[in-house]
Amino acid sequence: MVAARRNRSYVVGMNTHEQRPAQAAHDEYLTADEVAKLLKIPRSTLSWWRQKRTGPRFAHVGRHVRYLASDVQAYCEAAIVPTSDTRPK
Repeated sequence: MVAARRNRSYVVGMNTHEQRPAQAAHDEYLTADEVAKLLKIPRSTLSWWRQKRTGPRFAHVGRHVRYLASDVQAYCEAAIVPTSDTRPK
């Protein structure tokens, strides 16, 4: 049972400890370096977010950390702060 668990990839959600099987095989996986470059933040910030279970969802693929491009996009969209021009009237 432990061996089967090691071979699966799990996606860890934002601010939660629940694990769900990885989704959407067609969605592109990004490395931590690629995400850090995309968001223009240090790679250490991504590592800190993973430890705190914040930031974009990520997957452990073996010993490697990967991010689904759609999860990074969703995280960025959720982080947008509405201004007075974008609030509903």
